[in-house]
Amino acid sequence: MQPDVEHPRFDWLCICRLIRPHDQWMFIFLPPLGTKLELEPTEDEYLQRIKDYIGDPNIPARIRGVSKWNINEIYAEVYNNEAQSIFCLGDAVHRHPPNNGLGSNTCIQDAFNLAWKVAYVMKGLASPSLLSTFIPEC
Repeated sequence: MQPDVEHPRFDWLCICRLIRPHDQWMFIFLPPLGTKLELEPTEDEYLQRIKDYIGDPNIPARIRGVSKWNINEIYAEVYNNEAQSIFCLGDAVHRHPPNNGLGSNTCIQDAFNLAWKVAYVMKGLASPSLLSTFIPEC
């Protein structure tokens, strides 16, 4: 984070991840909330921001690719079809960025939540109405 520095419109915060030890990194630029994705920074602008974050204007760096991704508050409106005993969970219903492993965590949480409820219903320990609590909890 560089709160005392003026940032370009496409980059309010950056997450840097190691992809391949010592020579391959991913820089995830997060624009200010509400910024539209139609911004088209040039490769030189991206490289400048990378060097700014690293703190060395002479670092030899090149960009292998640029991909835009927007979370957009998008989620599935229907998670299940109780008449057919079908439930969706994890990445099938939650949209997450392609970094930080959020999809895995959400999938595990969803699976655990649904599994104990299905087990209770199948063992007769709870009414089938317990399954209807799955969707609001996702």
